[in-house]
Amino acid sequence: MVWDGQDYSCAYDSLFTILYHIWNSDTDKWNEFFDNTNKSLFILQNGFEMFNNGEITIEEARVNVRYYLHT
Repeated sequence: MVWDGQDYSCAYDSLFTILYHIWNSDTDKWNEFFDNTNKSLFILQNGFEMFNNGEITIEEARVNVRYYLHT
């Protein structure tokens, strides 16, 4: 992930990178877990899927979750 120096994204980048690699190891298993845990992880999982499909960047997935958490 590209660091967002304006919003200091480093903590999110670290956590989301780890979660992405866990999710990517078995997407079927982790989709179910992320979908049923809470809305933040659901939004993140959607972002991971969209990133894998080339629809958004991984940074846009991060921004979507940060926006939800901020509101």
